[in-house]
Amino acid sequence: MEGIIRAMVVCANKSITMRGPELLWCAIALAIPEDRSKNACMFIEDAGFNHSDLDNLEDNIVNSIIRCGENQSVLFKEIYVGHNTIEVLENEVGCALTCAPYITLAKNAIPSGYQPRDLLNISLNEWEKSLNIKPLEGKNELEGPVISDTVNIASRIESLTKMFGSNILISNDLFLELNSLESYNYRFIGLIDIKGKNQPISIFEIYDGDNNNIIDMKNITKNDFEKIKVKGIDNSTIKRIEYFNEIDANEELEELEEI
Repeated sequence: MEGIIRAMVVCANKSITMRGPELLWCAIALAIPEDRSKNACMFIEDAGFNHSDLDNLEDNIVNSIIRCGENQSVLFKEIYVGHNTIEVLENEVGCALTCAPYITLAKNAIPSGYQPRDLLNISLNEWEKSLNIKPLEGKNELEGPVISDTVNIASRIESLTKMFGSNILISNDLFLELNSLESYNYRFIGLIDIKGKNQPISIFEIYDGDNNNIIDMKNITKNDFEKIKVKGIDNSTIKRIEYFNEIDANEELEELEEI
């Protein structure tokens, strides 16, 4: 198999699954060292329940990373950390899971004169030409970066869940991959500007995981909700989203015309 370029992806994860009522949490962190020629990046994944100090969870993780670095004489120039929580109600089963992918490229996947980080800034076509790889016959031109921005988009969308009061938000690409759409409870959120993308992305909410009253309310208000022309994020958008999220399923919807 000489000449074939390979890569390996290992995913480390930490999860917890429990019956409610309970509060579950998961967290993830990435620390980038000052000297990447000698030191490796550090990943941390963790999950648990009923944490007594959730407000300081991220600070505690950062402090742990700094102490690990001090113990090994490693200085970190950047630390990225985030966490999320889920409230599991009585008679429900909930799961909190965090996952970090570790990507190992083959040595011959890095063109001569390039560093691994340079792959973020060259297109697939440039990468193939630099390695004298013959494109597959009939393959369209691929001008995107070698390292896809899928993870970046997923992270941006996940950060919108709290803003929109949603448990699950997905992009249009993933929405089109769903089979049997009629089996899902969903609604169109709008065209949202995502950092790093030139064009806004269509975002959908999947709310099958909400309690039955919330599902009924969202189904009743779905048509009116989707008439809102949402583009970007501003205070008026958030207020309109909150308005619909707070409507009782049994209320009259005459007030919707006033929005």
